[in-house]
Amino acid sequence: MPTTNTKIQRSVILVGGDKGGVGKSAVARALSDYLYAHGRDHIAYDGDDVNPTFLRFFPKAERLYTKSVKGFEPLINNLESETPCQLVDLGGGTSIMLGKFADHTGFIALAEKMGAKIALMFVLAPGVDSVNLLKIISEQYGNRLQYIIARSEAIPGNWDLWQGSKTREKLLAAGATEITIPALDPDAFSAVDRYSLGWRVAASDRRLTLAARSYVFRWIEKVNGEFDRVAEILLP
Repeated sequence: MPTTNTKIQRSVILVGGDKGGVGKSAVARALSDYLYAHGRDHIAYDGDDVNPTFLRFFPKAERLYTKSVKGFEPLINNLESETPCQLVDLGGGTSIMLGKFADHTGFIALAEKMGAKIALMFVLAPGVDSVNLLKIISEQYGNRLQYIIARSEAIPGNWDLWQGSKTREKLLAAGATEITIPALDPDAFSAVDRYSLGWRVAASDRRLTLAARSYVFRWIEKVNGEFDRVAEILLP
């Protein structure tokens, strides 16, 4: 077994959520910018085998092949890396395989032994499937993870189901934190997507109209303000 390393405060931040369109990659990209802006060096992974969007925006990101247990091995190997943080943009439906990996390797207990905290930023949509997936994940991992529930305003819907759910009640009672990810103007979002730009770069890239850049800049401000609320987890 590896020795305990407490010299560096390590962390693994998993960004997950429901399948397609909830905004996981957009949040992961914003989170990567946030970490760098605060001097938090990190290894970034794109864990979507089908549509690796994160990698398109961050070519230096590494692929995480999540269709098999062994595909998650970089997460455990890099607990001994000099880079203190790992940021993972999980693909939709990968939580079951991640759970198998954790079970086969004792990943979560090993991370704790090595002084690493594991956080799940779950990008939540106001629909039944999204709420049910978070219920399954929270029951699977219990209090072994730090939960950040990122309510996505990009997805229209009524939040009454989530507000009244037992899952929300249990998670908040156990110390989970809720943040809100505001919706970005769709034309500005499309322009950023067209040029495969990081958010900070997009805010000053003159290929975008001034209006589009303004929408992006203001969106970044709001998102970073939400991240500041959970900075104790993101920036240990």
